[in-house]
Amino acid sequence: MKIAAYQLLTSEQVEQNLEQVVAGIETATQQDVQILAFPEGCLFGYCCRQDYWEQMQPSVFETVEAEIGNLCQTHRIAVVIGSASFENGA
Repeated sequence: MKIAAYQLLTSEQVEQNLEQVVAGIETATQQDVQILAFPEGCLFGYCCRQDYWEQMQPSVFETVEAEIGNLCQTHRIAVVIGSASFENGA
């Protein structure tokens, strides 16, 4: 079994971070990696600003996580990724 970690420079832009995650999964797949780990909070750039979270919609993360899940199924790879969860819609 081949396990790898993928380091990336993240931002507060979830879609930009997703692009880097997709590139990481594709690279790992080419190298026959079966489990790929990404950094904590990599989908939201580990942003702690209150205004960011006040305007962020949970559906943004749900959509991105689903896309990553589909990509993992396609490439037959497992991924550990830092995302965000919301309780009671907030």
